[in-house]
Amino acid sequence: IQQVTFGNAGEVLLATRRGGVGVLTTSGGYAITRRDSLIDDNIYDILERPGRPRLYACGAGLCAQVDDTTMVSFQAGAGLPRGEAQQVVGDAQTAYVRVACRGIFQFDGRHASAVDAPGGVSFVDAMSISLGPDHALWVAGPDWVVVRRNGKWLKVETPARPGARWHTIVADGAGAFVGSSDGVVFALNRGTQFNVSLGDGLPGADVASLRPDGNGSAWFVSGGRVVSASATAQRVAVEKAPLDAEAVEISPAGGLVVAGRWTVSRKNDAGWADMSPDIDEPDMAFASVFVDRQNMVWVGARSGALYRYDGEIWLRYAEPNVSTGPLRDVRAFRASDVVLLGSTPAQCVNGSWSRFSSWDSTATVVDLATDSNGDWFAATSDRVFRYDAAHGAWQSVGVDGASASARATWKTPAPITALSFDDAGRMFVGTTDGFGCITRGQARWWNAGDGIGGERVRDLATDGTTLWVGYGEDGMTAIPLAELR
Repeated sequence: IQQVTFGNAGEVLLATRRGGVGVLTTSGGYAITRRDSLIDDNIYDILERPGRPRLYACGAGLCAQVDDTTMVSFQAGAGLPRGEAQQVVGDAQTAYVRVACRGIFQFDGRHASAVDAPGGVSFVDAMSISLGPDHALWVAGPDWVVVRRNGKWLKVETPARPGARWHTIVADGAGAFVGSSDGVVFALNRGTQFNVSLGDGLPGADVASLRPDGNGSAWFVSGGRVVSASATAQRVAVEKAPLDAEAVEISPAGGLVVAGRWTVSRKNDAGWADMSPDIDEPDMAFASVFVDRQNMVWVGARSGALYRYDGEIWLRYAEPNVSTGPLRDVRAFRASDVVLLGSTPAQCVNGSWSRFSSWDSTATVVDLATDSNGDWFAATSDRVFRYDAAHGAWQSVGVDGASASARATWKTPAPITALSFDDAGRMFVGTTDGFGCITRGQARWWNAGDGIGGERVRDLATDGTTLWVGYGEDGMTAIPLAELR
């Protein structure tokens, strides 16, 4: 047996040397050989795709099984050179065939054309090919590896293996794994994951209020202290900021503001400057901070009061309100309306909180986020809602982003805890058991068993290259976005 794959009907397909194709089903098995019009019984590879003919890479070329009784052979007349077709890979649109000592050919179902190699390599020497879920084509040669993404070839740096050759390559969408003839496997283009925990320098096991600075670092709160982490240098530093920190925020101008339990501070060249609201309150305790696009500083209090600072004076924007509870997350919607994240979203109108009539009163918000288009999303433990600014209403959305029933729940592996978007529009959903990525209506989930560094997600944030994950008990992980495909 030279290769094993699975058929669309669940059967096991065996590519054999000089024995044709073996087919194993739940009721038995049978063989497909030259008697069934295969062009050769030496089968190297099999490609199975939904809705497309099954392709066999044979010792005499390429063969397609159209149905149970029809085989079509493709050799020199179809653009494939004479030789052993040793590999066939592909997706729903196209297939690639590696012909030994001849090169790599793109096959559209009827005709094949040679794939041009980048400078410095020859596909006549190619040893293995693989097509990832991201449609990237990887090719391994004796001492080189190249990858084609979006029509451009890139040579991938690989360690030197004196006396050994690269023998096989497998892509998985985030990168690829290449194996050498001396039994060594290397991971390529995986990036490096950065994990820190209590024993690695964090003042506490929990991480909250993650705010990337856009320069490869992020700020957050851990154990009541303000901490900075650098994904590039892979180190953390605890700031000499006021204790009992509740939340951090980075302004559009790059300034850092921290809301402590009883103080509000701003970082400057000399250290930390106190800028607490000079307003008489019986219990001045803060819970959140936000800086809008106009550099207005908004601070939410545990009493339900909201304060705004324009750089000169503080203004009590909303009176204390017991029914709202602590303002754990305050956001400015398009630099005008103010949205509260509490048990339910509310809008501040003329100093008073106004509930949204469209909001399901039984749905408790766990996080609020904005996507790359500026639209607001609110997450509950089992649903996600989008804010319709034109109608001033919240609408339930499905995994595909389309409107859904207000009661439609998401099939997440665990209750939702956090929400974030990257610049490409992908939605990242934190849960009590890892996190997921939602893109083009498809969801993929990771948990501690996948090596993400933690379990219960408390906060998520992204910058141009990194997903920052704060956990409730396991510290923080910074994961390159390129790995999460």
